[in-house]
Amino acid sequence: MKTWMKIASVALLAFVTNVSIAQSTKENLKDSTPEERAKVLTEIMDEDLQLDEDQKESVYNVNFSIAEEVETLKSSSGSKRDKFSKLKEIDSKRDGKMKSVLNSDQYQTYLEHKKDYRKEAKERMG
Repeated sequence: MKTWMKIASVALLAFVTNVSIAQSTKENLKDSTPEERAKVLTEIMDEDLQLDEDQKESVYNVNFSIAEEVETLKSSSGSKRDKFSKLKEIDSKRDGKMKSVLNSDQYQTYLEHKKDYRKEAKERMG
């Protein structure tokens, strides 16, 4: 029973630590460059998806390209609705590129994490 409690305590500590790091990372990225955002996102994806070196390079290139598009979109003129629509297009483009880089298991995990992140974001917003 004591062993079970130790394992549960360590698991809880690891979870809380990861959540804290993820939240502070998101806050630090608010004013970051596309290159910085691509690097951090690629590192997170590497941990979550167990990328090989070729995949890691390809994922970074996709993330950097998308981060640049989003940066351009943020500074462009246009309504919030137009920007949101364009952001959805960019997101679909990322998914397509990721599908060609990741294997099927990795891609499913990528989609699950993306879904979880969106759920968390909605909860924070409202």
